[in-house]
Amino acid sequence: NHSCTPNATFTWNPNQETMDLYIGQPITAGEEITIAYCSEWAPKLMRQLQLRKYEFECCCSTCSSPGDKLLESDANRKRIGQLQAQLGRVDKQKGLQLVEEAEKLQKAEGLLSSIAKATNMFHKTLCIQQLHPSTPGTFGMLKEAHKMLSEARS
Repeated sequence: NHSCTPNATFTWNPNQETMDLYIGQPITAGEEITIAYCSEWAPKLMRQLQLRKYEFECCCSTCSSPGDKLLESDANRKRIGQLQAQLGRVDKQKGLQLVEEAEKLQKAEGLLSSIAKATNMFHKTLCIQQLHPSTPGTFGMLKEAHKMLSEARS
């Protein structure tokens, strides 16, 4: 089912021609597995418009938040989307700052899944490695990010 703060995600695997489901955080027995049917980075109104094609109105905890909390969530999500869009177009120093800001906002929104953590770590390490090639430990950090992604996908 859908949630704007999902506990899983999916991607198309072109090699196997399958949709692969990845659990983003621990799920307890009996807990529903949820994915986002719309952009997680859009404000509520836009998410609701995107969900019309599925013929339902989202009532998840994020969309049901009271006024000020919902406005804050909308602003956070919009900013996360902006930060991610900028990542490939800025120098590595700025990229590192963007990843760190996105990480804080993802955590505040409950969107910091194991996949997001691994992806953030990967981006941070690449930025550090390109800014300071002789920094010790960056190869180990890349290996750790790869391991985290592998574990998240298993």
